[in-house]
Amino acid sequence: MNSRQSIKRYSLVQQYFHGILFDPRYWRILLLLLIYLSAMQSTLAEEKMLVVLDPGHGGTETGATAKGLREADIALDVALRAERLLLEEGFEVLLTRRQDETLSLKERSVMANSASADVFISVHVNSAESSTLHGVETYSVDIATDSYSAMVAMKENKGADMTSPPIVDTNIMLLSMELASLVQGTTIARLDDLYAIEKQNLGHKTAMFYVLVHAKMPAILYEVGFLSNDKERQQLQSAHYREQLALSLVEALGEWRDRNQ
Repeated sequence: MNSRQSIKRYSLVQQYFHGILFDPRYWRILLLLLIYLSAMQSTLAEEKMLVVLDPGHGGTETGATAKGLREADIALDVALRAERLLLEEGFEVLLTRRQDETLSLKERSVMANSASADVFISVHVNSAESSTLHGVETYSVDIATDSYSAMVAMKENKGADMTSPPIVDTNIMLLSMELASLVQGTTIARLDDLYAIEKQNLGHKTAMFYVLVHAKMPAILYEVGFLSNDKERQQLQSAHYREQLALSLVEALGEWRDRNQ
């Protein structure tokens, strides 16, 4: 290519870009593109994580009872407190029940799945034959950690069909395990610090709970204490104590959201 051809090509390129830069249509298209990208970014930033809180039992299903206290009532109170705190932290929240009503395990799972929830948390209170057993434990879905975990799941699954449970997605299982560990650790740390007590850490466990197996999103079951233990029953009567349980749940969810969103 000689110098005359090079100059001619350069001139053509220069004219082409000059035409684009001074063409108002080009700038309109660019402006519309920038507006679209900004809107998309705002939409993504505004998306909130939807948490389904499931207060265990209710209605004709009282759950564990002792000295006039009912599992169904305590679970609902903790869930309502957690809802308030989660809304303050920018979450969206759906409760499977807001009053003392009977819901099947299937209805709870269907509600969460139909809402396309990002996470499902079932709140429960424990009970045992031994009055010395106490503490907090948090479950995610998998084969039962031990015979005790299997027994707890069997008790909670009463009346549900577990003959052909669906296969749980591996990623959902791992995310559930991560959340359960965070909730367990946060709860124990908060209660130990605030009440200067050594709360028995029963740990993060796994079991085949119906509501966890059938949830199509990360899901955990939060056992907040034992009504069968005198000291823990007294603590669970306290509004302040229940608020700390809710705060622990929200703190752990916030950290889990930051890690995974």
